[in-house]
Amino acid sequence: MSDRHTKSDEPDLITDATARAEREATNAVNQFDLVLDMIDEVARSGRPFRLRTGTILKLHETALAGIDSRAGAFR
Repeated sequence: MSDRHTKSDEPDLITDATARAEREATNAVNQFDLVLDMIDEVARSGRPFRLRTGTILKLHETALAGIDSRAGAFR
């Protein structure tokens, strides 16, 4: 039986380990700020919070911006 699934490796957007670590740290802060904004929006609106697919993808996009070409997308 052969493996019918092929996987292609995406080239790294950042190859330098230090630059990648710095980008990951920056993205983590940006993601934290995004979550705070989401909390503030829910608190001001008075509506219950609903975790939606779009919210998860936005957080994923923010976490991997500039690191992975598939940031914010299902894979």
